[in-house]
Amino acid sequence: MASHRLETTYQAGWFSLGERVVVLFPRSWLRAGAALWGKIFAWMHPKKVAVVQRNLKLLGLPQEPDPVLVYAEFGRVMVDYFYAGAHSLERAIALVDERKGFEYLQAAQAEGNGALFISPHLSFFELGGVIMKDICVPMVALTNPEPSPELTAWRASYRLRWGVETIEVGHDQLQFVKILKELAAGKFVAALFDRPHASQSFKAQVPGGLLPCSSGILLLALLGKCPVIPVTVVVKPNGKYSLEALPPIRVEKRGTAAETLQYYTQVVVDALLPTLKKHPEQWFQFAPLYEKEYQSPSSPDSLL
Repeated sequence: MASHRLETTYQAGWFSLGERVVVLFPRSWLRAGAALWGKIFAWMHPKKVAVVQRNLKLLGLPQEPDPVLVYAEFGRVMVDYFYAGAHSLERAIALVDERKGFEYLQAAQAEGNGALFISPHLSFFELGGVIMKDICVPMVALTNPEPSPELTAWRASYRLRWGVETIEVGHDQLQFVKILKELAAGKFVAALFDRPHASQSFKAQVPGGLLPCSSGILLLALLGKCPVIPVTVVVKPNGKYSLEALPPIRVEKRGTAAETLQYYTQVVVDALLPTLKKHPEQWFQFAPLYEKEYQSPSSPDSLL
């Protein structure tokens, strides 16, 4: 993903600066300015836009979305990302004015084994941690290492202000055991799904081809005997966010481990696809996902 970021600004120092700036100006001004910046960046980098355009084709929409709008929306979301972190919990919670499917969370919490939150790279997905804090549900976020240890630490600290712990995911099997212990303790574990990991990635059939996903995480639900709850966050026309929990998915063994992961990869993507198709400009896929250009990443990807 490094080649698809503004490399000079994707650093802890610039993230800290972003938090300081958002308290100086109205949110509406900042979002408008960031959207314009996103469009200018897209116009200046046609090759990067071509990657996003090709990724959007995976959704198979009858009318092709404008990839420039993805960059504009990304700019707005980054403003809200800094805004939520720089202001009080109450003001961060106020960014969400619609919550759907929370009965599924309550049912999972009553079972006592925690749950696995699966989200796409859609809009301000980290806002879910704010709402979990509001409803007193303990949560752990799984993340890949950022480009620098400083930024990894910065973002872990960002989540912790809402009580969300961070576990950095790698190839260490002890981390897998640690996550299972968190689930057994009744915590909800959140992970992003619609971007491949260096290992245990499987592809789901979507209207425009095959979408590679980080499917290994689903083994946690199988071994932990906990539900998988797909969760989406999208911004509405009024600038507020809607958070929706979809019906839980129960992962059961189906043949080999690989066959199980392949099957449930498709089940999860089928659940998320309607929301992705409805809000394509909020789907932040900046690295190539399509068959001919996708390669397993040589270095871990980041969440944003």
